[in-house]
Amino acid sequence: MGKYKVTYLPDGEGYTIPSFSYHGSTEEDWKNLKQYLTKEGKSLMSIGSFLIEYKNEKILFDLGIGDIHYTQPEGSGDGGELLNNLKKAGLDRKDITKVIYSHFHPDHIGWTSIEENCKRILTFPNADYYSSKNEWDFWKDNINHPLAVDQKGFREPLEGKIKFLKDGEEIIPNLFVKFEFGHTPGLINLILNVDEKRIWFMSDMVHSDLQFENPDWCFFSDNNEERAIKTRKNTFDDLSKPNTIIANSHFVEDAFGYLKKEGEGKYKFERYTK
Repeated sequence: MGKYKVTYLPDGEGYTIPSFSYHGSTEEDWKNLKQYLTKEGKSLMSIGSFLIEYKNEKILFDLGIGDIHYTQPEGSGDGGELLNNLKKAGLDRKDITKVIYSHFHPDHIGWTSIEENCKRILTFPNADYYSSKNEWDFWKDNINHPLAVDQKGFREPLEGKIKFLKDGEEIIPNLFVKFEFGHTPGLINLILNVDEKRIWFMSDMVHSDLQFENPDWCFFSDNNEERAIKTRKNTFDDLSKPNTIIANSHFVEDAFGYLKKEGEGKYKFERYTK
């Protein structure tokens, strides 16, 4: 898009039990959605980061899950490929100028720090780090939450370095912050406006394009399900406007696409084709 380059950098994949992970869905629903499932009957999610390049700016929106394998009641997954894919994009971790967190769930902050000389250091040493203040404060006050992240690997390296964004703030020319609370108390989306087109980096407002057709389905990690549903329903009309490209790091096969309105309250996602 013009002078901007946007690349999706996968870090890994996650597998979930669909009827458990998507509250509001049933096993019967998923019998008719086998194209969304693995042969083992699990739903698949991509996990990764978006790289936004503009002049000297090299921005990462989210940091994947990190170099780990995880197993939880709702599913399992693997990470570890973000830095390799960053290198394939022609960049080193020292080249990153900004890191913007959509929120602080483990699959979005995994590469915050690495171990060096027996201590944790920031993975991207020359970057400024950003989030919403709501998100930072919520997890500071809820360190025993089931989804709270490791303090030594995340909060301690960021303490005193994290900067807080405001709703509507312009981070670099034409890249704007949009608060979309619900999934977490401080969820951030980004919108890049260029040449009468826009890319909407929507993070975990939805975890699958199925939620465009089923906005009442809530992912198990939605902090406030009622507000998450309301946010989705209030946003889909805007997302379906012409010349809007949706970017979501959990979508499988292609992280980019369009939303088409097919009637009152009815939407369908289509993969991006150049």
